[in-house]
Amino acid sequence: MPENLVLREGNLLCYKIRTNVLSKDADRLKNEGLCLIGKIFDEQKIKTNVLIDITEAGIFSLRAQKDWIDFLQNENIHRTAIFGGSIVVKMIAHLVMMLAGRTNVRYFVNKEDAVLWLEDWR
Repeated sequence: MPENLVLREGNLLCYKIRTNVLSKDADRLKNEGLCLIGKIFDEQKIKTNVLIDITEAGIFSLRAQKDWIDFLQNENIHRTAIFGGSIVVKMIAHLVMMLAGRTNVRYFVNKEDAVLWLEDWR
């Protein structure tokens, strides 16, 4: 079964969501991401960009949605780009983005546009 991943690529934090995100996995993804964001800030004194690939994502539990909202509100995140996903997953992503109340989070149809937007700020 595929696993949801959190990876660091230089100053970029990348999530690859490849299955359902239930409470336990949501907690792991949030904590791993926050840990990496803290390391990047401690090492380089810069805010992190986050790329979230939901192309293969399944359902997100209510707990997972709350964890994503909390995560997106982290003060050491500069920008977050979310891309891909089915109609249902896109609707959840837009709801989470709205409830996070941040202007630095955007949805994109494809990875290329998402990465261009993230790279634009430097």
